[in-house]
Amino acid sequence: MAIPAASKVVITVLTDKKLRKIVGGIILGIIIVIIAPIAILLGIMDTGQKLNWTDPELQQHIIDNMTEEEKSRLQHFADIMQNIEDEITVQGLSVEPIKAQVIFLCVLADRTETDTLYSDFVSCFEEDAENETIFQNLADKFDVSLSVEEKEKILLLCEKAIESTKDSK
Repeated sequence: MAIPAASKVVITVLTDKKLRKIVGGIILGIIIVIIAPIAILLGIMDTGQKLNWTDPELQQHIIDNMTEEEKSRLQHFADIMQNIEDEITVQGLSVEPIKAQVIFLCVLADRTETDTLYSDFVSCFEEDAENETIFQNLADKFDVSLSVEEKEKILLLCEKAIESTKDSK
């Protein structure tokens, strides 16, 4: 019984120009109400991906809007990264600098800087050393103990950091 009634309604709507416009407007209105917010959200979320974070102008704008304390912390962070990279070069190791930098930030970032901090740290990355050997060297040299889960998280961060630097090149 419902099928003949539905077919009568469809036939009536299709044959009457005024009804066709009304029903079409209602359907279009519903589609717009549902799709427009989704399209807007997708557009907003996509904006961050289109920003060129390496653009010097954007970087300068960000720095100009930082407090002196934030600028100082950023410079300290940059100095740490550079010191580790320089020490890798001095020791002639082929370790991925970003891997060493991430491990340092995760394990030793709160250490007081000494004259040998970076050289001692980088020496834990013996040539072609396995990850477990690196963590054992860190434990021996700096008396840090990490759980298996912590090591896995650090190594995952290393992989992501290496991947992101390759994507930006």
